[in-house]
Amino acid sequence: MLQARDSQIISLLLEHNQGLSGNELAKLIGVSERTIRRDIKYIQANLELNGCILHSSVKNGYSLEVLDEKKFGVIRKQLDQKNESEQIIFYMLEQLILNSLQDTCISQMELSEKLYISLSTLKSHLKDVEKYLYKYQLKIVNYKNRGMKICGNEQQIRYAISEYISTKYKDGLQPYYQTIFTHIDIAGMRHIVMQALEHNMLGLTDLSIDNLLIHIAILIKRAGAGQLIHYKEEQLRQISSTKEFQVAQYIVREINRNFEVHIDLSETCYLAQHIITSKKYLELETVKLDMNLEQLVQNIMNTVNKICGINFSQDDTLIHWLSLHLDIAIKRLQNHMNIRNEAMDVIKKEYPLAFQIAAIAAKVIEQERNIKVNENEIGYIAIHFGAGLSRRGDAHCVAAKKAVLVCGTGIGTTVLVKARIQEYFKDRIQVIDTIPGYKLTEDVINSVDLVLTTIPFPQIKSDKIINIKSLLNMDEIALIEKKVLDREVFHNDLLLELFREEFFYPQMDFTNKWDVLEFMTDQMVQKGMMNEIGKASVKEREQLCSTELSNLLAIPHSLHNDLNKTVIPVLILKEPIIWNEKRVQIVLLINVAKEFFEVWDLFFPKLVKFLVKENGVQAILKDPSYYHFTKKLAEKFMV
Repeated sequence: MLQARDSQIISLLLEHNQGLSGNELAKLIGVSERTIRRDIKYIQANLELNGCILHSSVKNGYSLEVLDEKKFGVIRKQLDQKNESEQIIFYMLEQLILNSLQDTCISQMELSEKLYISLSTLKSHLKDVEKYLYKYQLKIVNYKNRGMKICGNEQQIRYAISEYISTKYKDGLQPYYQTIFTHIDIAGMRHIVMQALEHNMLGLTDLSIDNLLIHIAILIKRAGAGQLIHYKEEQLRQISSTKEFQVAQYIVREINRNFEVHIDLSETCYLAQHIITSKKYLELETVKLDMNLEQLVQNIMNTVNKICGINFSQDDTLIHWLSLHLDIAIKRLQNHMNIRNEAMDVIKKEYPLAFQIAAIAAKVIEQERNIKVNENEIGYIAIHFGAGLSRRGDAHCVAAKKAVLVCGTGIGTTVLVKARIQEYFKDRIQVIDTIPGYKLTEDVINSVDLVLTTIPFPQIKSDKIINIKSLLNMDEIALIEKKVLDREVFHNDLLLELFREEFFYPQMDFTNKWDVLEFMTDQMVQKGMMNEIGKASVKEREQLCSTELSNLLAIPHSLHNDLNKTVIPVLILKEPIIWNEKRVQIVLLINVAKEFFEVWDLFFPKLVKFLVKENGVQAILKDPSYYHFTKKLAEKFMV
């Protein structure tokens, strides 16, 4: 069985197929080179027994060569499993959450016996469980002679339970139905939900339907244990006047009729609230937005234009869909109802300008509506602006290869992927329809040349189907070019003038990210490239959501650039530091003028791909000089 550090080493070597030196592995993991060498000896023997050779050379360091994929499958399976400490923490959390469904307690002694660990070991891990629950504003309370249980706001408890289920069963929800809700007929519930949506002519995404079913099951369990959601009379009046309440009423009535489960008015409103705050699919109904929301969107557009120099005021598609999204998102935020954004990492890496604009929009929303906009919501706003940025290119589409787009998420993802297709393929691919997964039939497949889908369909065998695992990144575009259009795609956008020697800081010695940001922004102010407003906005941006990526890289941004000057300072640390959760050694501070924003947006994903996926960070760390840094960029990007 692989130990935690062994798994880390093998995973890193699989990720960096060009090889990593002992020093590079030590920095990524946070141990000494001597420790790495000792671990490598054990790993080498283990790998040879499982169809893999670990190569070692002065030039490339350590690298892996898989000779027998079937034998190596044993190692891959172990890599997918959590280390022992994580397994204990996850099991403890699982037991507390499963008990929360029935609102029951579990004693520390009972939990330690189930895990075969001492009480002292359990108590040490309990701190990590409490840390996890803290993000939901929940805590563990001990009751004398009864044990402990999760306590806090009822909506947050239900959200934590749903997040656990979605995380554990992210590859499919059927196992959760069978193991957690054995006495609830989920198939029957799904049939009722689909009937209710069709009866009321309301469209939801596949993901929203799955989430709704999870919350119905949790509602039945929690409400059955006497843990209810309570609303004020005014809230009940407002929710009960909506179309979504009619859908919820239909669902509740049919559940009561078919399964004899009673759900009261408050819980019906809770169900309606989930439908209201779901990411809706492309609804055909005309939605009338209030004047305050229209003004908010206009203020966002004006602020974005002022800061970024990008005018979206004539993009009616963006204004329409962003308004619809914010109408839902603001209700979510006001009612403290969270939503998971599965594509957050992709959005940060592939759509930097869109994410930056979304962060600016979030500040406007916070100031005008007095609500806190979280990272997940910023990511969804970024999807809409990403689509808007894509449409700024040639969005004219002439019939060529006919395609249907299948999305399991919401409006924003659908619109963005469609805009990206139009941006890159122009008149060569025409998206004739966008549909949820349950509407993909053999007739649909036969009617088009191409099916682009964010949902896997392993049961359907067709060369027309191409899976899009993220939001149509450069690798996926290249795949479509090669597979469907029989073309390779190459991109050469290098902007060396962004990186100047006077803003290059090698071999620096800091212990935390705030000291790094203070130094870099101070240097910018002193050299006339940033004012105090811009400096403050760098820290403000970092507080919105962490700018760490992976592979020892962080890319902080400024939200304001009033001086309209462009430069990207580079700071290389002597030793990696913990940025937020990940280790970081190279920091690029993005400070881009208005007229350079869209050019930078094209360059950024390629730069990140080079630094993160293609061992660019490791190549730079071997010789952290300005000459070597610019030479490596030139080798990668210059034609």
